[in-house]
Amino acid sequence: MNRFSPGPVTYVLKKNELIADIVTAGQDTVCIRIPSHPVANELIRQAGVPVAAPSANTSTRPSATTATDAYQDLHGKVPLILDSDIALLGIESTILDCTGDAPRILRYGPLTLEEIEAVVPLTSKQTLSTPRTPGSRYKHYAPNVEVVAMLPATVHNPAFIEEYTLAKEMGLCVRVLSYFYIQSISSSDQIVYSGEYEFMNNLFHAFRQAEKQNIDTLYVILFPEHTLGKGINERIEKAATRKL
Repeated sequence: MNRFSPGPVTYVLKKNELIADIVTAGQDTVCIRIPSHPVANELIRQAGVPVAAPSANTSTRPSATTATDAYQDLHGKVPLILDSDIALLGIESTILDCTGDAPRILRYGPLTLEEIEAVVPLTSKQTLSTPRTPGSRYKHYAPNVEVVAMLPATVHNPAFIEEYTLAKEMGLCVRVLSYFYIQSISSSDQIVYSGEYEFMNNLFHAFRQAEKQNIDTLYVILFPEHTLGKGINERIEKAATRKL
């Protein structure tokens, strides 16, 4: 905690009697995060107490990274939205379970496996019979469009080119989110981000924009499974209806 907080990491800890059951969905653990955003810190300072704060989106929806996104999901359900401009990081925090003999990652995020392992040894990520965090229970992050997770090599697969061409002939609206330009498809159907950070910061916003633009199918290119790629891929695969 001295090394990584304030920052994008949530610690799962054993709770004591000071923490109300309603805060932890009846579980015997509590998730603690110390944010780095100045607006969040000022809110906590003025509150004078720790703040119980679930994500600003409804269940299964893409996370909100702007106040407008939060308004679309929560209008009429909350009395106030505090607008602190766009989120500093585009995906949720890394979740680190610290209840065992050694920490383990329950959700990958902006704080990478490699950064944590440089400070403390980890146990391998495991599937829990009782999820420590509600977001790990079901399909998550999904916009109201078809999301297809794609391995980078798949863009050269004739089956994908045929599927893309057929969709265009049928008049369907198709987009590809990628971090490299794909020669075989129209440039107007591509959104290309320059590397992991830009891709991560725009992923959920791109999901919501696809809804507004009535995209039929959104192909999203997966990253190599290291550094930030693990966290990005986890969100893509949870949102996806299928994988190529």
